[in-house]
Amino acid sequence: MSELTIASWNILLDGAYPQEERIEDVIGTLKEVDRMHKLGALGIMEAQDTPKGHGGRKIAQALFGNDGDWQLHSRKKRKEFIGMAGPSIDEVEFIDLGHSKYAALAQVDDITVATLHLRKKRGLEQNQQAGALLERLADEP
Repeated sequence: MSELTIASWNILLDGAYPQEERIEDVIGTLKEVDRMHKLGALGIMEAQDTPKGHGGRKIAQALFGNDGDWQLHSRKKRKEFIGMAGPSIDEVEFIDLGHSKYAALAQVDDITVATLHLRKKRGLEQNQQAGALLERLADEP
């Protein structure tokens, strides 16, 4: 592989702009990114599962023709997920970073790709979360 394009986007849960009402715009933006720079991996944070469907799965289907892989985390009552998708990503590993947050890891060819969603407040908790991820990635390419 000579080039790998990776994108990661926190698509937010916002009461003023409900995700389910703007998911098509998010998909349109990502399709344009994919057109300009073919995506090998896409990490999404704060994808919401609503009666109208799972935002992360909708994005993965529109871009890659698969569902991606998703883990409920953080604001579980709001059905918030983190996950990853890509044209050749078959399996995603979720690493518990503590404090109700996860990282999503996948292999793309021989490269380990990760996306994560740390606690908003900076400090000890974020340091612990970053340390958990770095410990897991210590022997990865």
